[in-house]
Amino acid sequence: MGGIALIPTIRDQVKITIIAAGGISDERGMRAALALGADAVQMGTAFLACKESGASSIHQEALRQNTNGDTQLSRAYTGRLAHFNNNAFIDFFEKEISEPLPFPAQSWLTAPIKRAATEQSNPDYMAL
Repeated sequence: MGGIALIPTIRDQVKITIIAAGGISDERGMRAALALGADAVQMGTAFLACKESGASSIHQEALRQNTNGDTQLSRAYTGRLAHFNNNAFIDFFEKEISEPLPFPAQSWLTAPIKRAATEQSNPDYMAL
């Protein structure tokens, strides 16, 4: 079940602030979440493609091209579960390693890989 569909159920069960996040990328999604009972909306990935974001041009282009949401949940880069575009690094990690170091150690470990991939414009090892 998607997050938007869960909002009314959660609203009926709790009295705390509900912040809807994930899969909301435009005004329609924001209005729907608020109408269904969310108190606020958090949007993140939708803004990475903006020139002000500081994301690399390769990352921004990957976001524009990935209109079908073809991502994978992985702990490969940070040790925390997150959505990433599929690439060679994640494929290797999931098949050969599978268990990351705890956060933030995994981020420290992969930082040189991500930095080198960005410098070389190599999306196969970038955290996209």
